[in-house]
Amino acid sequence: MKTPILTNIEQFIPTLVLKNTVLFPDVQLPVLISKTIGLNAINRALEQSKDKLFVAINLKEGVTIERAAPSDFYTVGTLCTVQRIERNESGETIAHVKALYRFKVLQIAFEESFASWVARGEPLPDVLDLDEATETALLRSLKDISLEILTSLNASGEFKKTLEQFDKASDFTNLAAQNLPLILPKKQEILEIASVKNRALKVLELLVEQREMIKVNNEMGLKISEKTSKA
Repeated sequence: MKTPILTNIEQFIPTLVLKNTVLFPDVQLPVLISKTIGLNAINRALEQSKDKLFVAINLKEGVTIERAAPSDFYTVGTLCTVQRIERNESGETIAHVKALYRFKVLQIAFEESFASWVARGEPLPDVLDLDEATETALLRSLKDISLEILTSLNASGEFKKTLEQFDKASDFTNLAAQNLPLILPKKQEILEIASVKNRALKVLELLVEQREMIKVNNEMGLKISEKTSKA
């Protein structure tokens, strides 16, 4: 599907308020829709346009959706499309979505008639500031550290092969950022970095931290195991 580009900044779009996660561009993943207000937004996206578009955005820390005001939302989110809906064994709704690109929210409001949030805004383009040589070097470093982490976690060979297929640093950066175990403000900070180079460098830094943390944990586990076996 060709990525739809919104040009009408006056158009209000159904808005899914996320909890404890951030959706990064070009990433596809399932999202559990646990609240009626979120289900209303997804249903409206399915009904409103052929592209099934919605905005994914986060509340700032310490705010609940029931008490949210427009000023409680971050202003940078992601424009997404709904690919399909299904229910899990517990009867919960799972929306399979694809994040398309970063989105700057200019106005957000609660629409009483649909019992859901809507937002209007504009695409937030990345700053493409990587020359070919730098991108190649950065991408190799991102892949190498990610593969080290996956190997230490006993990840499948198929997953490792998938990572090698990436040829753009921006796409790999977004995938890595999506999967890093970070608190919400840290992920939001990465999403808001406009420079592709700076975003990749930030994610590389965090991957190195993650690798070192796993090494320390593995070493501690080994020492504890050795002490236990000697006791």
